[in-house]
Amino acid sequence: MQTPDGLLHDNNTFGHLTVRIAHHSSFCIQYEDNQFTLCPESGQISLKPAVPQMLPDFYLYERIGCPFLRLLSGYVLLHCGAVSSSDGCVGLLALPGVGKSTLSAALLAASTGFCLAADDVLPLFCDDHNVYAVPSSSHLAMRHSLFNDAPFVESIDTIKFKKALRIQPSRLLHAPTQLKSLIILHAANASGTPHPVLDKSCVIPDLLTQQMTISHPPKAFSKAQFAAMMQIIRRVPVLEADVCLRTPKDIEQTVAQFLQVM
Repeated sequence: MQTPDGLLHDNNTFGHLTVRIAHHSSFCIQYEDNQFTLCPESGQISLKPAVPQMLPDFYLYERIGCPFLRLLSGYVLLHCGAVSSSDGCVGLLALPGVGKSTLSAALLAASTGFCLAADDVLPLFCDDHNVYAVPSSSHLAMRHSLFNDAPFVESIDTIKFKKALRIQPSRLLHAPTQLKSLIILHAANASGTPHPVLDKSCVIPDLLTQQMTISHPPKAFSKAQFAAMMQIIRRVPVLEADVCLRTPKDIEQTVAQFLQVM
């Protein structure tokens, strides 16, 4: 991918992120007080964390370094949680605070057949026929403590105002798997069973809004990303559901309804 030299900024998707491009082969990222050097050709990432270190290494790698490296390599990134089962991966899209992480944790708790694929950033790529989700997370971050003692939790880290639940390796997705559906979550007073979107054109703006990219990208980059995103929307079933995840009883009812279609 040819990207012009200069500075690229994005103050929405990744936070206050500045990227300096050097000779089209290495990228220097400044994220808050943390510094990365990315080399897309070799796939290498080096990190110089802030001192004192306010964010753990896994967070910086999984939510900043690796996603940006994949973005530069042509993947599509969705602001999306995801869980996988034996027949594929399901992406959970929602605005912040609706409950992507809570629902992912509840599904892991409900069935040992589910594995975590993504908590906040889901990389996708297409081949000639299918769309594939790439595992991107080893933790689930949430403000409450409902799942702190769940059997799939290995340990707990702290990220500012959240607890990050490190998921046991056996409950993580370790290889790309086919994306079988995307479910758009809407915060509501009661949960409903996910149902197919009859007219995808009505939710295209919602899906494009969940796409993570850089601001003011080169035209060729934007065109390729948009084409890939539209290919994903055409190929993957899109569902939507109202969710209410305020109490343990709400969560139990929501999971029961989701298990009917997953």
